[in-house]
Amino acid sequence: MSVKFDLFDSPRLDAKSNPKPHPKVITKGVVNSKNLSERIRRQCTVTPADIAGVLTALSQEMSEALKSGCSVHIDGIGYFSLNLSCVEDINVKHVRNSDIILRGVNFSADKEFMEQLSVIRFEHDKDESRHSENLSDDEVHTQLKAFFEEKTYITRKEFQNIMHFSQTKATRYIRRLISELKLKNVGARFQPLYVRGENL
Repeated sequence: MSVKFDLFDSPRLDAKSNPKPHPKVITKGVVNSKNLSERIRRQCTVTPADIAGVLTALSQEMSEALKSGCSVHIDGIGYFSLNLSCVEDINVKHVRNSDIILRGVNFSADKEFMEQLSVIRFEHDKDESRHSENLSDDEVHTQLKAFFEEKTYITRKEFQNIMHFSQTKATRYIRRLISELKLKNVGARFQPLYVRGENL
């Protein structure tokens, strides 16, 4: 048994830096709670219904602990904690609750858990579903100029479709274009609309 992976370009910090390859797992599927319950049942005498009940209770108790400001440690698995960020225009002298955003949940694996994973065998393969179009900056700029000859605004989704980028890559690229004054957001924070910048 092996884990298949493909190589992708890391995001560039600026226009002059060269992207470095990084590996990503080609996911074969999802093992859900029902699958886990059946697998656990084969190793002990607990029924799938009991396992499902424990998993549901575990989820609820973990969320309550995290909401109270605690981290959660499950022996042999690892630590869970909240991952926060703040809005871009935050006023550090007058911070409001709405300025803080929950980004997700951090997970830090226990040493024992990592040791169980240390015997993984990796196999390089091609994941066609996750590759974005590999356009040069000049090609992106040319396509943007052509777009703005016909339209005034562009959305992230339009940019993503035109360049054949993934959503993540499109978002990163737009941020870089804004920092380089090639695009400007004239929309709302959560409904951005981008117009041509002075350097495009």
